[in-house]
Amino acid sequence: MNCPDCEVAMTEGFLPDVDYGDYVQSKWHPGKPRESKFLGLSGGVKVTEFKMVPLTAFRCGDCGLVRLYALHG
Repeated sequence: MNCPDCEVAMTEGFLPDVDYGDYVQSKWHPGKPRESKFLGLSGGVKVTEFKMVPLTAFRCGDCGLVRLYALHG
């Protein structure tokens, strides 16, 4: 994949996210985020696991542009 701004080849990668001290690949989820609560306390956002799609990132080494794609799903 080439950068749409400067037409240089982009490098594939991913955005690491933290999950209970582990690093995982960030994912895309359809819809707007809805807060999850447990006993009145915030518990992050509600998700439906099977709807989530891993994000793949492509970065241009010249201009620094990063594009995210949800390629599988």
